[in-house]
Amino acid sequence: MDKSRGSGQGLLRSPTSPPKSPLPSVSAEGKIKVDKLIDQVDSIVPSDGTRAQNSFQMWLQEACKDVDTLKYAVERFHHYWLTDRPAVTKAGLFLCSNYMFEVDGQKLRQDLLLCLQKDFENRQEMQAKSPEKFLNAAAFLVEMYTHIRIEKLPLAFMITPVFQYLEDLLHGDDAEIELFAHLVVSVGPTLKEAQEGDGHSSSLTSFDPLQKLFVKVRSVLMSRNLSSQSRLWLLFIMDVSSSGDFELPSLPLQEFYRNKVRKI
Repeated sequence: MDKSRGSGQGLLRSPTSPPKSPLPSVSAEGKIKVDKLIDQVDSIVPSDGTRAQNSFQMWLQEACKDVDTLKYAVERFHHYWLTDRPAVTKAGLFLCSNYMFEVDGQKLRQDLLLCLQKDFENRQEMQAKSPEKFLNAAAFLVEMYTHIRIEKLPLAFMITPVFQYLEDLLHGDDAEIELFAHLVVSVGPTLKEAQEGDGHSSSLTSFDPLQKLFVKVRSVLMSRNLSSQSRLWLLFIMDVSSSGDFELPSLPLQEFYRNKVRKI
């Protein structure tokens, strides 16, 4: 699970229920530094994320000066983003900015991808027993996919788990379908970028995973007794897909959806 765009295939394994493991051991000083680091990340204003990348890198360099502290920090961040929705964006910005960080040969990205893999493998149990953690795990993986670039390209191996999470959300409850709609919109530009990077047209009309997902949206609308809220979000995605590519609806349609969402 290193910098290669083709690595990380462990994310594609079938769901399992990995044993719950304790936090890695760390010195008292390391714990204090990580506590401070979590507080710093919690103070992030997402709109300042891009401008603050140098600060993010400095925070991590000051906190994690040995392997044990780095491994402990990644697990602490894992708990942080799973249990707090605003933390998904904050931790995502911070960790994406530090994706290539390492200490004494221990790579942050290796530990981070192991956390993503564990959540992906355990997603069905989370969806049933800890729905909020499931939502946050799905949203965080998409954060990683939409923000990390290696050699100016998105991580290709993440496409399959991203679409698996989207399909899981599509077949879920109201909260899951709402997140599904938001994530589909957020992932579109990155999919176009990936297509261009692979030497294809940026058009997504022939991108099979997305087009199959749009077909499944229509099937869910026809086959399930959905709430008005879920129907609204899926109708919005149908309008996004109506060009056969990935485009937002016309301004009048966008205003229609905004008005309807306010009334829900």
